[in-house]
Amino acid sequence: MRRRNRRIAILISLCMIIALIPLSTFSVMAAQRYENPLSKLFTTDTTDTSDDPQESETPPADSEKPSDSPAPSESPDVTETTAPSPSESVKPTPSEEPSKLPFTDVSTKDYFYEPVVWAVEHTVTAGTEPTRFSPNIGCSRAQVMMFLWRANGSPRIILRNNPFKDVKEGDYFYDAVLWAVRNGITTGTATDTFSPDLNCTRAQVMTFLWRAKNSPDVGRRVMSFTDVKADQYYYDPVCWAVKEGITAGTSDTTFSPDEPCTRAQVVTFLWQAYK
Repeated sequence: MRRRNRRIAILISLCMIIALIPLSTFSVMAAQRYENPLSKLFTTDTTDTSDDPQESETPPADSEKPSDSPAPSESPDVTETTAPSPSESVKPTPSEEPSKLPFTDVSTKDYFYEPVVWAVEHTVTAGTEPTRFSPNIGCSRAQVMMFLWRANGSPRIILRNNPFKDVKEGDYFYDAVLWAVRNGITTGTATDTFSPDLNCTRAQVMTFLWRAKNSPDVGRRVMSFTDVKADQYYYDPVCWAVKEGITAGTSDTTFSPDEPCTRAQVVTFLWQAYK
């Protein structure tokens, strides 16, 4: 009986203690219990993510731009051929100064160094590549005509009377050849062909150059070259070129008229004639 009374007394005491606790305490506990899930539904995440890598919506600009170097002035399908070293007239004094040219195959000690400098400065040629002039490549008839046309200021062609079936509008040498035809510099290899891709011989180059200078009178002819005969079409042009110091031949007694004219030789002839 005593135990039962004691239990009742304990229960009555607990009830009295609970009755004394404020209701606000239960409210706080309940709020803490349910705060996190509800707040996630209605609050905005303010976490700083500024250091996170973000993918760009625009691709990066190309690091390399097309080269501004001038385009090769000659036909793109030129192939290199070996040509004999000439002994042309004026040879520049070897210089120890840095080259003025971008070409790795033209030295300041080459006989054609100053002619190539002149040709680049006067936009006669830009080389076969940005860093190559290819001095020993044989020049085609089309290339020689381009050099000559540019050396004369690239005259504008107004009346385009084209007699050649192998010279088409759109060819890089089109204007140059028509200019040459109109000025009597060339009549082609036949009445309807110019043969632009054939190697241009030394005799042909000298003839083109002489005609471009309005076929000057040679006067008294003195010829030391045994391979240039008086009955050849290029006799007067070669006599004139020797007299003007444009060429000294490939040796003291030879001009080598039928040999392909190299790019170095062509530029040297033009430099001597137009400098």
